[in-house]
Formats: sequence, C-alpha cells, structure tokens
Amino acid sequence: MTDSSIERLETLYRVSQALASTLELEAVLKAVMDQIIAVTKAERGFLMLGATAQALRFQAARGIDQQEINDPEFQVSRGIIDKVAQSARPVVTSDAQQEAWLAGRQSVMSLKLRSIMCVPLMLKDQMIGLVYVDNRMQAGIFRPDDLDMLQVVANTAAVAIENARLHEQAVVQARL
Repeated sequence: MTDSSIERLETLYRVSQALASTLELEAVLKAVMDQIIAVTKAERGFLMLGATAQALRFQAARGIDQQEINDPEFQVSRGIIDKVAQSARPVVTSDAQQEAWLAGRQSVMSLKLRSIMCVPLMLKDQMIGLVYVDNRMQAGIFRPDDLDMLQVVANTAAVAIENARLHEQAVVQARL
C-alpha cells in the first residue's frame, strides 16, 4: 500500500468518526463541511439539500477558518450547481476563469472563482443534495483523485445527514 493510499484511508476514518459523533442535524452539517474543507484543502465549502435543482437550499456554508459564510447564494457558481443538480454527476474545473462553458457566467467572473469541485450527495440512487467547494486564490489545486475523495466523503456524509434527519423525526414523534 502506498503512502497516499494510507493517507486516504486515514482521512476517511477521521471523517467517518467525526460524522458519527452526533445525531444533531445542524452539528452534522457543520462537521461535514469542516471535514470536506480539510480533506480537499478548499478555501470555502457549501452544502445544499434538496432532490432537484429548484428544491436545493443552502444548509451549510463554511470557510477554511470554520466560520459561517453569510449570503451563500451570492457566493457560488449557479452554473456548476445547476449542472450537478440536473445530471447528478460530479464536476471539477481547474480554472473556471478559462472554461469556455463558464466564460459568460457573471458569478464566476465577479467572484473570481478558480478551482471548483461539486458533487451530488447520493443516498442509494437518490440525490438528496450536493456539496460545492472552491478556491478563489489558486487555479489547478483540485485533481481527479481529489474529486474521487470528495465523492466518497459526500456519500458518507449523505448517510450521516439522513441518520440525523431520521433521529430528529423520531424525537418529534416521541414528543407527540
């Protein structure tokens, strides 16, 4: 086993431990984003829940400093989010400023977005949301193996999010 394979396994173990540490939905969402930002070395990360592009709502928006990002809907590339939401397939761009299909997107240009990855949150064969990370400082920081790692972490996160949702529903039912 190579050093990078061992490092990836250690990372997945840490992520799994962090996500299994609570059943409170808000805490799970923050832990998901903090772990994803740490794993990908992204500057910022956003988590949206919803089964369709129209239903997607921001649930967590965090920076590398583990602080909340205000007004997340104005901080991301809607073109990339819409593409992932419609296809349920991951997208990575090493320099959004140079991508022809993003060239006319005002959000990409005005936010000076460079490296972007976005993956669907999949639970079984159903998309329940997506995770979006970016870096405005550097182009080319995300590689294909980073996208693979993000998808694995997102799939683990989808299970943790669903477990937290089910727990909250059970608590409400118990109160009734």
